Amino acid sequence: MITGLRFHMLWICCCSLLSAQELVEIKDGKRYPIPVKTDPEYLNVLSPEEETRFMEKAAHLIDSRGNGKFGGGASTINEREKELYPTSMFFILAGREKEGVGHLIAPQQYDPAQHHAYTDGFDFWYGFTLKGQARKYFHFGHLLPADYVKRYEAAFDKWTNTDPRNTPHPYYKKYNPKLQGWTPERFGNRQVDGRRTDNLYAMTTVTTYLFAEAAGNEATRQVSWERIRDYGVTMYMNGIGEWDSENYISHTMSAYINLYDFAQDPKVKMHAKGILDWISMSMAVKYWRGGWAGAVKRDYGNIMAMKANAIKAGHLYFDDLDLPCEGDRDDVHHITSAYRPPMAVIELAQGKIAKPAELLISHPTYENWKKDSSGRSGRDYPNFHETFYFGHSYRFGSLIDGNGGDVSGFAMITENSQRGVDYLKIGHSLDKSIKKAKDKGKTVTRSKFVTTDAGNTNVAQYKNLAIYATDKGDASFYLLTGPNGLKKTQNGWVFLKYEKTWVALKPFGLNGLTRDAALSKVMSPAGDMVTGTGTGGAYAGFAMEIGEAQTHGDFETFVKNVVSKSKFTENGPGHWTLNSSNGSSVALKHSNGWLPGPFINKKDQPWVLERVRTEQEVYDRFPTVWRNGKQHNWRDHFAQYQNPDNPKAGPVYLGFQEGVLRVLSDNYGFEGTMKTDGSYSFRNIKR
Repeated sequence: MITGLRFHMLWICCCSLLSAQELVEIKDGKRYPIPVKTDPEYLNVLSPEEETRFMEKAAHLIDSRGNGKFGGGASTINEREKELYPTSMFFILAGREKEGVGHLIAPQQYDPAQHHAYTDGFDFWYGFTLKGQARKYFHFGHLLPADYVKRYEAAFDKWTNTDPRNTPHPYYKKYNPKLQGWTPERFGNRQVDGRRTDNLYAMTTVTTYLFAEAAGNEATRQVSWERIRDYGVTMYMNGIGEWDSENYISHTMSAYINLYDFAQDPKVKMHAKGILDWISMSMAVKYWRGGWAGAVKRDYGNIMAMKANAIKAGHLYFDDLDLPCEGDRDDVHHITSAYRPPMAVIELAQGKIAKPAELLISHPTYENWKKDSSGRSGRDYPNFHETFYFGHSYRFGSLIDGNGGDVSGFAMITENSQRGVDYLKIGHSLDKSIKKAKDKGKTVTRSKFVTTDAGNTNVAQYKNLAIYATDKGDASFYLLTGPNGLKKTQNGWVFLKYEKTWVALKPFGLNGLTRDAALSKVMSPAGDMVTGTGTGGAYAGFAMEIGEAQTHGDFETFVKNVVSKSKFTENGPGHWTLNSSNGSSVALKHSNGWLPGPFINKKDQPWVLERVRTEQEVYDRFPTVWRNGKQHNWRDHFAQYQNPDNPKAGPVYLGFQEGVLRVLSDNYGFEGTMKTDGSYSFRNIKR
């Protein structure tokens, strides 16, 4: 603990720094945020055009969100400060200072008093609340009443006097297995929400670090830094559990933006920049024109442009289309920070790269920190293997095992000049929202059907080609396409036409693929629904070839070439080959069994992950894939990001457990190096 005098002097220094600057610059009637002061050695400097574009979007968000209302009301029930705090900060930026400050200092009224009584009523339990607490204090704190600040500092000093993750709650004291939920009544064995989901873990760990550093509680600062360091190093070695989540990765990003903005230790601040560079790169691969391509962990069912949290952050950082966007409440962290992604990353998101290009991508298991009794770890090898392709007018990615649980493993986005992109996604059952909307004639634009699987699904992809097969021969197939997407069926091929991209599907084991008028009405304006049902044989699925102007000239030529030149062959049970109209090929031999992940579930407690399988046990049961005639070696698919033709060609390279990230765009290069001790260095290159 620190002395009252030292704490008072810290606050005076912090206040004098903030009071010497305005939070916004007003110009031509617009309010532009003034970022947290940050030394040049921590910055990725944008081109003047990109910085202007970012600031114009920031000014728009201040106007629209700062002059709006609370999304869920100005509530303080449980973690409702997740809405209250960032929206109040937007109010302040928009000039509604009195109202915004009033909400920032509103007392916790609805949680049981026992939750926060030991911290004088201040909520330091919930992750989203803690993320707001940090920026509230460090960036907006000079606006808060002095007596409030004094009580607030004493409260987080007490909270971080010992490690809150390992200190029992003074009232509830111990874990209560009879209760459900995530409140102190159940988890009384600690003083903070202890969940390890990437986004919540970032919020709680970062805020603990920042308040411990501000209070001078060195032991807690050190243990928090060790957790942050372990996370950042692992990110560069084999990835994160909530990889590419449209719903959560932007929440994780905004938590580490707090660390980048407010950490005083230079090594920790630079480490935070490394985390942000990795996150912005992973977003730039999947984000394009307001859409999100390829596989997604923790997919909440987005099926159209500009409708997911990470997409809104991507729009702020990357988008050059001026698509309509009111952003997300978390954007208050993004626009008040000095962090910007590297220019090479921005150009990657914008498609300013050598195209076409393919990436082989790997992702870890969700709980990758877990080890078994022999020391084998979820970090020892990847759990998800993705193939991702950048066409000129589309981005397409798939997982070898397709959808399942909260993972969507097959998705393409393709250019639409009016709304950014249209989607191609697949599922095998309709969720309740679709069924309910269908019955009542309502529109659904967000649906969990995109994560549904059927039997044991295997997917082989080589660039613009894919074979999708399930061993559930009577499975239902639901394909979301663009509006009026299905154009014709010819010689057993089903042709989808998007604005600049064309898809040929060759069903097998299916009774065909046809447009469902009723479901298409329900799914509008996301697109149309094309459906089919398995005939009950051993397998059902389709082969797929994608074309565009650069490969075929026009749609009719694409149809003609596919019908006359493409050949789909069944080589034997569960073994198929697609030879494309341009001479390339992909082949798949089904694994005939579930693809095993690294964890085995306990027989008596199937929700418990008991131990880690060996690498051999996993890869011996993988399907066999041939990419353009060459059998794919899954152990060559360990790198997080690699161009299989030439790793040096880009657009992204990050080897497995190597720690060096490289991004190459048309006009820029970037290299970031994360060492195992948590130290990070980077360089931006103008080509």
